[in-house]
Amino acid sequence: MLSTHFDMPHRPEEGELQLTDLPARQAADYLERKRAEEALRTLATELRQTTHTLATGLIHCSRDLRYVWANPAYAELAGVSLDHIVGRPIVEVMGQKAFETIRPTSIGCSTASGSNMQPNFLGVPMAQAEGIASVVI
Repeated sequence: MLSTHFDMPHRPEEGELQLTDLPARQAADYLERKRAEEALRTLATELRQTTHTLATGLIHCSRDLRYVWANPAYAELAGVSLDHIVGRPIVEVMGQKAFETIRPTSIGCSTASGSNMQPNFLGVPMAQAEGIASVVI
């Protein structure tokens, strides 16, 4: 655009150059942000594919002990569809007995500094013929 703006060769003055700096910086920032967004989308897709194909059940629960997310392996372990898990209280999906088994792993976690925190994960009970035998975190 600058090359066709003047009829004759022209050397822009400092003030004219400063006027072009802002749009050029905005364009560079926009392109950088778009590249970062695409990289993030790619990583999110890879993570989603990985977690959905794992044979291990994975969950993410909120502080009020509701399922935020679960992978298909966990839904199979729980014996319900993913639609029946996400958004529901853990005790509603697992049942009271299973919930009491994992409760010690979900309460009383602490940070490296020793302060208490609520975890964003819970142990997963592993069912066996005699009932729940162990908890995998």
